Amino acid sequence: MFKKIRKKKALKAYIKELPYFLEQDYGYSALYNNMQIHKTIERHGLDQSMAIYGLSMILDREAFLSANAGTLEEYTKCRKELADLFFKGDVDFKLISPRLSRNDNCSSSSMVDSDS
Repeated sequence: MFKKIRKKKALKAYIKELPYFLEQDYGYSALYNNMQIHKTIERHGLDQSMAIYGLSMILDREAFLSANAGTLEEYTKCRKELADLFFKGDVDFKLISPRLSRNDNCSSSSMVDSDS
């Protein structure tokens, strides 16, 4: 039970913080690469055991696979789990840049902000 709560808390931190940290570290970009994502996770102390989730959040399927970040099954599993926990089951969710969030008054695509 505590493991599940810890995991959800770590994933929520990834969703809320990783896009901001990437922009802070590398400037605004519509695309970040595998190495930038890994370095940002490490630099900002995000739970490295959840890095594959961070990669699946930021990279599209083709970039994820071409970066050898994991298998198609892992990508699909991570996206599904994140979608079920935070995005009302929408596996096509997109994380929105903090810059866009500030300018357009929007947040991470339809994220459900619950602690249940």
